[in-house]
Amino acid sequence: MTLSDSAAHLKAIYEARDAEAFAHILCDDVFWGDPEYPQEPDACHSAEEVLTHYQGMIEQGVSATVTEILTELNMVALGLLISWPPEFENNAPRTHYQIFRFRDDRIDLICGTEDREKAVDMMRVWSQRKL
Repeated sequence: MTLSDSAAHLKAIYEARDAEAFAHILCDDVFWGDPEYPQEPDACHSAEEVLTHYQGMIEQGVSATVTEILTELNMVALGLLISWPPEFENNAPRTHYQIFRFRDDRIDLICGTEDREKAVDMMRVWSQRKL
């Protein structure tokens, strides 16, 4: 699968709002969080934890519309317009960049930022770096 194919597949998953669709493209040891702080309490350290987190967001009514796709080396970043349900404290729609690193056609790192330039920088830094 090419990186463009992976990006299109990620976009389709977000559009379908189907957390289980991530299952077959996640490495078992996928990490989701800030790679500089891997022991933060809200970090995910396995495919099971990532799927549970995404499913929880969907069940709470959080949705994301893909507004932009960036690719760099073995990384894909999706520009997402996040919409929150009214009961969330800060429920204004906002843009977030979710970054995915691929290893052998599967995701081994997920991290994110609100800033596009930072997303591009993160893609360059984390493309080859080990956790």
